[in-house]
Amino acid sequence: MKFKVISSQSVATGVEVALSFVVSALFCIVLTSPAAVHAAEFPNVNSDLFSSERVEAYGDKYHIDAAGNILNGYRRAKGQPVDFSALMSASVLAGDFKKAVAKCESCDFEPYAWPKSQISYQILNGSPSSKLFLAIKGTKAIYDGFVKAGIRPVPEKRTKEVNLIIIVGDVDFLRLQADQIKDRSVQEFYKKKRPAHGASSPKGTLLDRMFSGTSCTVSLKYRRTHERAYIFVTPEDYELCLPRQILLVAGLSPFKGDTPSAMNVNLSYSEITMADIVFLRTLYSLKKQLSFDSTAPLKANETTFDGPVFHSLF
Repeated sequence: MKFKVISSQSVATGVEVALSFVVSALFCIVLTSPAAVHAAEFPNVNSDLFSSERVEAYGDKYHIDAAGNILNGYRRAKGQPVDFSALMSASVLAGDFKKAVAKCESCDFEPYAWPKSQISYQILNGSPSSKLFLAIKGTKAIYDGFVKAGIRPVPEKRTKEVNLIIIVGDVDFLRLQADQIKDRSVQEFYKKKRPAHGASSPKGTLLDRMFSGTSCTVSLKYRRTHERAYIFVTPEDYELCLPRQILLVAGLSPFKGDTPSAMNVNLSYSEITMADIVFLRTLYSLKKQLSFDSTAPLKANETTFDGPVFHSLF
């Protein structure tokens, strides 16, 4: 079997959006020196977590040594761990998918998939100095989280009509906005003293662990009843939190597993991975096929993730 290190490259993908800003998605394949990466950082491709057929098909996208250790390879964003989603076995993907679409541990929201093929959104920015950066970063996460799942995001200026409001600002601004929407869990979150940056903690709910050390949260209280969701994020935590928040709004939940995913609290991905995109595509495909209810995704099995499901994502 032949493996090689892929060349560094950047792929820019644009999505046209009306009104106030342009949707821009920037995908980076970033490689570092294999000598600087410890073999034990990633699972061995000879383990049961991986598919030998997929390792054969996509192995040239990674640097894998003779013992089967992943030394380097495809990354979807700068600073992220190697995304080896495409090498995972169908059984592991199916098991982690079921966790990602089930009700998560101690979460106060139910499993959900948006009923329409589009979602309207607006960014309420309390930090004008970083407006351009936040718009670009926000629309990239929206592209990954919605467009690739088959949902069309549409900017909307009318607050009463919008499905998703992304609220950006300092903690005082976020606290004020939390009081406006009257979601008790979010209000309680911002009543506590939360550092903008801090050490991660393994304690608390899966949602707490996902946003540990940040001032980020989401409100999904009105998602099922009013088709409305809110994202709360500070400019300092934007890159760390927003992709995960988009995935939460789109319908995934935090879980413990083996698959590279921004929702997997066992791993350190903060950007949307190939597996996250495939999970969302699967969720909304099942929604269409099975007249979606909360148990429909649990019907997924190994055959759901057979075939070239990752082929278009490189």
